[in-house]
Amino acid sequence: MTVHLTTKQQAALRTRQTLPADLPYLMRHLAQCVECRTAVALPIETATAFWQKRLTLSEPVAHLAYETLAALADDALNEIERDLAQTHLAACADCAAEAAALRDLRVSLEAKPVVTFFSPKSSFGAACARWWRPVSAVTACLLIAVVSWWNLRTTSNVAVMPSVPTPAQVTPSPSSAAPFVAELRDHGQRIALDAAGSLTGLVALAPAHEQLLKQTLLTGEAPRNARLPALRGHIATLMNARPANGTFSLYAPLGEMTASARPQFRWETVTEAQHYVVTVYDDEFRLVATSEPLRRTTWRPAQALPRQRRLQWQVTARLADRTLTAPVTTAREARFQIITLAQANALQHAAQQVPRSHLLMGTLYAEAGLLKDARREFQALLLENPQSELVRRLAGN
Repeated sequence: MTVHLTTKQQAALRTRQTLPADLPYLMRHLAQCVECRTAVALPIETATAFWQKRLTLSEPVAHLAYETLAALADDALNEIERDLAQTHLAACADCAAEAAALRDLRVSLEAKPVVTFFSPKSSFGAACARWWRPVSAVTACLLIAVVSWWNLRTTSNVAVMPSVPTPAQVTPSPSSAAPFVAELRDHGQRIALDAAGSLTGLVALAPAHEQLLKQTLLTGEAPRNARLPALRGHIATLMNARPANGTFSLYAPLGEMTASARPQFRWETVTEAQHYVVTVYDDEFRLVATSEPLRRTTWRPAQALPRQRRLQWQVTARLADRTLTAPVTTAREARFQIITLAQANALQHAAQQVPRSHLLMGTLYAEAGLLKDARREFQALLLENPQSELVRRLAGN
């Protein structure tokens, strides 16, 4: 069964709100799926040109690992990995320069001639060959004679010992091995968990991450972030209720964790609004950040917002004769929280592993509370395992 893009992913593509990191997967899917391409109604050429421009305006990202650049130079990456690497190179001049240097080094090494000490066709080589042939023949005859004499001498003096039966070596049968509890394909690699608790297919895993993956494969459920219920509880009315007359809706971030300390805020357009102002507060209603008057309906703060603190935000729309504020005082606050620096570093390290693991990234995203990113990774995993009920449950949670 073909897995299509979600309604939110299609809407994000139409409104150009998708993150650059999502581009390789989405563009690859649109290139193969006519239905999603029709639903998005966005030509691939237009989308690619737009995202190439947006990549130059995005936040700085971590550099590619040396192993990834070397594999790219050796043409050892698969299609998805190559797309991810080339997308990064388009936005990172340092990695692009290093990748070009590795390619030049490979070409120079392939072009070096093979060095030989002497050729049999030369006069010196021919003389050595003529001298060696009779010497080698005499040496071979003497060696055969010595070996034959030694064998006759040893066999005549050694008594025959009775044979002692050796215990038969038991070869474990396939049925004696621990059965697999879960087995799937992940970025072309086979990942399996047997009944004895042994996880195979992923290397250099941190013990905490290995235990997290085992729990996910055993239960079929991704880990849950303990901070999300408090964030969602404060915006339940706002998300489920239709805005009253004269008000407008906030889109994101709402009741969620964010990976970036400079998240992008989005809200509904207000007809005849002259400008908007965004304000961000902490739990004690202390001002954390405020925007300049904006004509657009998006804003990204210039400075990083504090981590490990619940934050809330609102937008004030200035019209000619009045102002509108969302959320209204009768609605719940629009809350969010930024993931910890340790979680951000762990996600960055896991994203640089080669090959990249959709299972590992989806599990870590879910643990950090980044549900949209987790769903994207699990949906990519479902494309490789369309018949797996386990992966289907992860993608549907």
